[in-house]
Amino acid sequence: MKKTFVILTGNNELNISIKRFLHYVFNINKENIFHFTFESSLTPEILNESDIWIIEGFNPEEPSNPVGWRTAKKLNKKVLVIFLSQPKNLNLKESYFFTFSLKNFKEKIENVIKNEPPKIEDFEKIEEKWKELKYEPGHHHHH
Repeated sequence: MKKTFVILTGNNELNISIKRFLHYVFNINKENIFHFTFESSLTPEILNESDIWIIEGFNPEEPSNPVGWRTAKKLNKKVLVIFLSQPKNLNLKESYFFTFSLKNFKEKIENVIKNEPPKIEDFEKIEEKWKELKYEPGHHHHH
């Protein structure tokens, strides 16, 4: 079965790096890897036909807006949420769908491929420890 990967981050260079990683390390056909930045609008086709997502938790341009996290939580898909940094005293090792470094990136992606998608409760458990992830942008926010 061919898997479709979607990469969603704040940075197109990061997207291209991850795409190459998936292509060379996992032998995923490049036509089956889509990538977007947070400014892109995701079409219903992409949302419906994708299998596995790799999403950056926060938009680096807006560190107080965890747009990637919210997207991941709504998807109900296999997902790996990447955080480039985390609060000092936070230990999220128990959560198989989060990673903070490239040293275990291959293993994390393998886990995401073989495991079930995370449940809403899994996201909420992390939000209890990391309050900023619950942040909802105010209605005064302009695009």
